[in-house]
Amino acid sequence: ASVQAGPSVQVHWQINTSDPDVREYVLYRSTTDGFIPSEETKIGNATDTLFIDGSPISGVVNYYRVVTMDIHGNSSNPSSQAEASVAQTSTYSMNDKWNMVSVPLTVNDYTKTVLYSTSVSNAISYHDGYSTQTVLANGIGYWIKFSGAQNVPMTGLLRTEETITVSEGWNMIG
Repeated sequence: ASVQAGPSVQVHWQINTSDPDVREYVLYRSTTDGFIPSEETKIGNATDTLFIDGSPISGVVNYYRVVTMDIHGNSSNPSSQAEASVAQTSTYSMNDKWNMVSVPLTVNDYTKTVLYSTSVSNAISYHDGYSTQTVLANGIGYWIKFSGAQNVPMTGLLRTEETITVSEGWNMIG
């Protein structure tokens, strides 16, 4: 199966030519990589080789599998897994002047001027001393200055786990 993501996910697969009496295709979705299709993960049926998932789960990877059902109720083995990442936009409140920020999402572009375009300073990190950063990273804390309180949107995938190496003494983590 192949996917095309947007506000909805289009899942397309090859027609089953090995079973001459195909009745329908059953589609399954999970956020667990390598999932086994079940009633809990079933999201719909199709008689064609295209299914539009109008409510994918935002901020995470959606995994899809297709099972062929014939007119006798026999089902095929599940298809190989296809995946679609559906980004979400979150808004973060910034105070006037200096804020400690991070990059809490997995994003396409980690450039400071893209992520925090309305800031009025460089991004400053700390590791054995302060340094200016033009490209930010997940797991690191930064000082950034804003001119006036404001909301900053960021679009990406949720991060559910992070491993951070810390040093003895002061650390700025995000």
